[in-house]
Amino acid sequence: MRRAEYGTAGVPDYMGQGQLAERYTQFIIQELLPYLQQRYPTFPLTRRAFAGWSLGGLSALDIVWRYPSFFQLAGIFSGSLWWRSKPLGADYRDDRDRIMHQLIRVGNFHPGQQFFFECGTADETADRNMTLLPGKRPWLNFYNFSSSFRNQVVGHRCADVKTMLG
Repeated sequence: MRRAEYGTAGVPDYMGQGQLAERYTQFIIQELLPYLQQRYPTFPLTRRAFAGWSLGGLSALDIVWRYPSFFQLAGIFSGSLWWRSKPLGADYRDDRDRIMHQLIRVGNFHPGQQFFFECGTADETADRNMTLLPGKRPWLNFYNFSSSFRNQVVGHRCADVKTMLG
Protein backbone atom coordinates (compact mmCIF):
# COMPACT_ATOMS: atom_id res chain seq x y z
CA MET A 1 0.00 0.00 0.00
CA ARG A 2 2.83 2.45 0.73
CA ARG A 3 3.95 2.37 -2.91
CA ALA A 4 0.49 3.61 -3.84
CA GLU A 5 0.25 6.35 -1.21
CA TYR A 6 3.82 7.61 -1.13
CA GLY A 7 5.58 9.29 -4.02
CA THR A 8 5.19 12.53 -5.91
CA ALA A 9 1.60 13.78 -5.78
CA GLY A 10 -0.04 13.87 -9.18
CA VAL A 11 2.96 12.25 -10.90
CA PRO A 12 3.04 8.45 -10.49
CA ASP A 13 6.20 6.60 -11.50
CA TYR A 14 6.49 4.59 -14.72
CA MET A 15 4.84 1.55 -13.08
CA GLY A 16 1.88 3.59 -11.80
CA GLN A 17 3.15 3.61 -8.22
CA GLY A 18 2.23 6.68 -6.23
CA GLN A 19 -1.24 6.98 -7.74
CA LEU A 20 -2.66 7.81 -4.28
CA ALA A 21 0.09 10.26 -3.28
CA GLU A 22 -2.15 13.28 -3.83
CA ARG A 23 -4.76 11.80 -1.48
CA TYR A 24 -2.05 11.18 1.13
CA THR A 25 -0.84 14.78 0.75
CA GLN A 26 -4.37 16.13 1.14
CA PHE A 27 -4.86 13.98 4.26
CA ILE A 28 -1.76 15.59 5.80
CA ILE A 29 -2.79 19.15 4.85
CA GLN A 30 -6.56 19.01 5.33
CA GLU A 31 -6.99 16.49 8.16
CA LEU A 32 -3.83 15.81 10.14
CA LEU A 33 -2.55 19.39 10.53
CA PRO A 34 -5.96 20.80 11.56
CA TYR A 35 -6.39 17.93 14.03
CA LEU A 36 -2.98 18.59 15.59
CA GLN A 37 -3.67 22.32 15.81
CA GLN A 38 -7.00 21.64 17.51
CA ARG A 39 -5.60 18.98 19.84
CA TYR A 40 -2.53 21.04 20.89
CA PRO A 41 -3.63 24.69 20.60
CA THR A 42 -1.03 25.99 23.06
CA PHE A 43 1.94 24.21 21.49
CA PRO A 44 4.37 26.96 20.40
CA LEU A 45 4.91 26.51 16.69
CA THR A 46 7.27 28.73 14.75
CA ARG A 47 8.06 26.39 11.86
CA ARG A 48 6.80 23.00 10.75
CA ALA A 49 8.88 20.06 9.58
CA PHE A 50 7.95 16.94 7.67
CA ALA A 51 10.34 14.01 7.53
CA GLY A 52 10.45 10.47 6.25
CA TRP A 53 12.61 7.51 5.34
CA SER A 54 12.79 5.86 1.91
CA LEU A 55 9.50 6.47 0.06
CA GLY A 56 8.40 8.52 3.06
CA GLY A 57 11.44 10.74 2.47
CA LEU A 58 10.41 11.23 -1.15
CA SER A 59 6.89 12.16 0.02
CA ALA A 60 8.27 14.53 2.65
CA LEU A 61 10.40 16.32 0.05
CA ASP A 62 7.45 16.55 -2.36
CA ILE A 63 5.02 17.84 0.30
CA VAL A 64 7.42 20.43 1.76
CA TRP A 65 8.48 21.61 -1.71
CA ARG A 66 4.87 22.06 -2.86
CA TYR A 67 3.40 23.46 0.38
CA PRO A 68 5.81 26.07 1.78
CA SER A 69 3.03 27.85 3.65
CA PHE A 70 2.47 24.68 5.72
CA PHE A 71 6.02 23.29 5.99
CA GLN A 72 9.37 25.06 6.11
CA LEU A 73 11.68 22.12 6.86
CA ALA A 74 12.12 18.69 5.30
CA GLY A 75 14.07 15.71 6.60
CA ILE A 76 14.83 13.22 3.83
CA PHE A 77 16.48 10.09 5.18
CA SER A 78 17.58 7.65 2.45
CA GLY A 79 14.90 9.20 0.27
CA SER A 80 13.71 7.28 -2.78
CA LEU A 81 15.00 9.89 -5.19
CA TRP A 82 15.25 7.18 -7.85
CA TRP A 83 11.48 7.62 -8.49
CA ARG A 84 11.38 7.92 -12.25
CA SER A 85 9.08 8.33 -15.21
CA LYS A 86 10.61 5.49 -17.25
CA PRO A 87 12.58 2.31 -16.56
CA LEU A 88 16.35 2.22 -16.70
CA GLY A 89 17.40 1.50 -20.25
CA ALA A 90 19.01 2.92 -23.35
CA ASP A 91 16.71 5.95 -23.57
CA TYR A 92 16.67 6.70 -19.82
CA ARG A 93 18.33 9.94 -18.67
CA ASP A 94 18.71 11.10 -15.06
CA ASP A 95 18.32 14.76 -16.01
CA ARG A 96 14.97 14.12 -17.68
CA ASP A 97 13.41 11.04 -16.09
CA ARG A 98 13.79 11.42 -12.32
CA ILE A 99 10.44 12.83 -11.25
CA MET A 100 11.30 14.76 -8.07
CA HIS A 101 14.43 16.15 -9.69
CA GLN A 102 12.31 17.52 -12.54
CA LEU A 103 9.71 18.98 -10.19
CA ILE A 104 12.45 20.87 -8.37
CA ARG A 105 14.16 22.00 -11.58
CA VAL A 106 10.98 23.55 -12.95
CA GLY A 107 9.64 24.71 -9.56
CA ASN A 108 10.54 27.66 -7.41
CA PHE A 109 12.49 27.66 -4.19
CA HIS A 110 10.69 29.43 -1.38
CA PRO A 111 12.94 31.47 0.94
CA GLY A 112 12.93 30.16 4.48
CA GLN A 113 12.67 26.52 3.51
CA GLN A 114 15.44 24.12 4.55
CA PHE A 115 16.11 20.56 3.44
CA PHE A 116 18.12 17.95 5.31
CA PHE A 117 19.30 14.88 3.35
CA GLU A 118 20.91 11.75 4.80
CA CYS A 119 21.85 8.59 2.98
CA GLY A 120 24.01 5.57 3.59
CA THR A 121 26.74 4.28 1.33
CA ALA A 122 24.84 0.98 0.99
CA ASP A 123 21.72 2.68 -0.40
CA GLU A 124 20.91 2.53 -4.09
CA THR A 125 24.25 3.46 -5.63
CA ALA A 126 22.69 4.71 -8.87
CA ASP A 127 21.37 7.70 -6.91
CA ARG A 128 24.67 9.20 -5.87
CA ASN A 129 25.06 11.64 -8.75
CA MET A 130 23.87 14.69 -6.77
CA THR A 131 22.02 16.08 -9.80
CA LEU A 132 19.05 17.14 -7.67
CA LEU A 133 20.41 20.50 -6.64
CA PRO A 134 23.93 21.17 -7.93
CA GLY A 135 26.04 23.80 -6.23
CA LYS A 136 26.21 24.97 -2.64
CA ARG A 137 22.97 25.97 -1.00
CA PRO A 138 22.83 27.41 2.55
CA TRP A 139 19.42 25.79 3.03
CA LEU A 140 20.60 22.29 2.08
CA ASN A 141 22.40 19.89 4.42
CA PHE A 142 23.61 16.58 2.99
CA TYR A 143 25.16 13.73 4.98
CA ASN A 144 26.49 10.45 3.63
CA PHE A 145 27.28 7.67 6.10
CA SER A 146 28.30 4.05 5.83
CA SER A 147 25.44 1.68 6.60
CA SER A 148 27.30 0.20 9.58
CA PHE A 149 27.54 3.66 11.11
CA ARG A 150 23.97 4.63 10.25
CA ASN A 151 22.21 3.15 13.26
CA GLN A 152 24.42 5.17 15.59
CA VAL A 153 23.98 8.33 13.54
CA VAL A 154 20.26 8.49 12.81
CA GLY A 155 19.46 9.75 16.32
CA HIS A 156 22.10 12.46 16.00
CA ARG A 157 20.80 13.49 12.57
CA CYS A 158 17.25 13.68 13.94
CA ALA A 159 18.65 15.98 16.62
CA ASP A 160 20.21 18.10 13.86
CA VAL A 161 16.82 18.39 12.16
CA LYS A 162 15.24 19.30 15.50
CA THR A 163 17.89 21.99 15.92
CA MET A 164 16.88 23.40 12.51
CA LEU A 165 13.36 23.87 13.93
CA GLY A 166 14.76 26.47 16.28
